[in-house]
Amino acid sequence: SLQQMHLLLEDSLNEIKVATEETTEINSKPAYFKSITGLLDGFAIEIRSFSFKRKSCTYLSSLSGKKDNLEQDMEA
Repeated sequence: SLQQMHLLLEDSLNEIKVATEETTEINSKPAYFKSITGLLDGFAIEIRSFSFKRKSCTYLSSLSGKKDNLEQDMEA
């Protein structure tokens, strides 16, 4: 499922907290968005990810970075 794809990202983190998760659409097709925070090797990080299906394939696209710096990274 679209939600299960995000588990691939979460497997490497500790102390995971879900900030946002929602069902949405991309190009009028079902999609799923999730934003999480957690620890990676003791450092706080944030991951924002989308999963969607196209034809018979499921895709996962993500952006990750240091917690509280991700917004700045997106603007650059």
